[in-house]
Amino acid sequence: MKPEQIALLTGGMDQLPGWPLRPVVSWLLQSAAELGQPVELVSGLCARLTEVGAPLKRVRAGINVLHPEVVGCSYTWWRDQGVVEEESALHGVTNTSAYIGSPMEKLHQGRESVHYPLYALADDGLHSSLRELKEAGCTDYVGFPVVFTNGRVQSLLFATDAAGGFDDHDLAKLALVKDLLAPYWEIIARQQLCDSLLSTYIGPRIAKRVMNGQIKRGDMELIEAALWFSDLRSFTSLSEHLSAQTLLDSLNTYFETVAVEVTARGGEILRFIGDAMLIVFPVSAQVSLAQAADQALAAAQATLQRMDGINQQRAEERMPPLLFGLGLHVGSVQYGNVGAPNRLDFTVMGPAVNRTARIEDMTKLLQQPVLISAEMAGLLERPLQQMGSHELRGVDEPVTLFAPLPAEPALPHSAT
Repeated sequence: MKPEQIALLTGGMDQLPGWPLRPVVSWLLQSAAELGQPVELVSGLCARLTEVGAPLKRVRAGINVLHPEVVGCSYTWWRDQGVVEEESALHGVTNTSAYIGSPMEKLHQGRESVHYPLYALADDGLHSSLRELKEAGCTDYVGFPVVFTNGRVQSLLFATDAAGGFDDHDLAKLALVKDLLAPYWEIIARQQLCDSLLSTYIGPRIAKRVMNGQIKRGDMELIEAALWFSDLRSFTSLSEHLSAQTLLDSLNTYFETVAVEVTARGGEILRFIGDAMLIVFPVSAQVSLAQAADQALAAAQATLQRMDGINQQRAEERMPPLLFGLGLHVGSVQYGNVGAPNRLDFTVMGPAVNRTARIEDMTKLLQQPVLISAEMAGLLERPLQQMGSHELRGVDEPVTLFAPLPAEPALPHSAT
């Protein structure tokens, strides 16, 4: 914080003409810490600034994130709307005309504030983002870098429609507001970072448990769930005939196709095991075991249908099809932390998990893409085809297996 800003805090804020700064500073020091979400914090700040008469037309705050699809999020408030809207920016946006040459690019690269008195600038030569602000009635724009303790630069941007734009007192007050907001903005950004990384690598439900403190080895609970174990067929052959990049792209296509249908129906991917996937559809206060079973089967059938379309396209491109086997079962499983003292994995364990994987093994022998245990079949109201009684590796007694109706076409011989 600059000396002149410290002077403002130690008594000078009441000496500046124009809108009063003290109520905003008091809110930032006393109440802002209670707001743990970016929308809440930006909304609260804009409400305080509006109450004291700060001449603001638009406020936008930005956070860079670590996410496989999104590079950053912005939170924008317009006075006329009175609400904060969240928007995500995808990777690659910094290579587009929306960013290149923009005030944001200059702010991030220069790590200094940017100021554009729009009322005095001709449209020619202005970046499109600034022309849009002028068209919306804005007369001035100032952007402040919010530099976190790790050196990463975020942003806080203000625009006004006041005649003559911001005066020097407005700019000094807003700069102080930015500095007082920065610690809270960094706390929220770091919380989002943790949530994003944990959700990406271990799944949203498990991430929530970990963030709530379930992190000790042996922290387990017994849950009921529908269980899914799927395995990509002919992976060795694919590895031999496809380039490394094409193989990786094919794996990602398979994983994404499953993930889209599974997550839409309440399933959570627990583990990628090479080219296999372990997924649970947990029972909850809102979801019965029968409902979880039905959702798992619905996801399986939707995945097969979606994969048929993908394989038609792959055939046109003279690429091998992506075929998989899937075992479905229900049961009670241990859900929690296992591993070494300082290297843990959050997973499910128990005989039901082993049996689900063994059911998937039988899809090769029975030439069916999906096989269902008798326990799960008993919960389903859909018609099923009985596939007979079979011995499963590691299971003492023969088990009766079922397949969905109408029967799926048999897998090609090459898929086994």
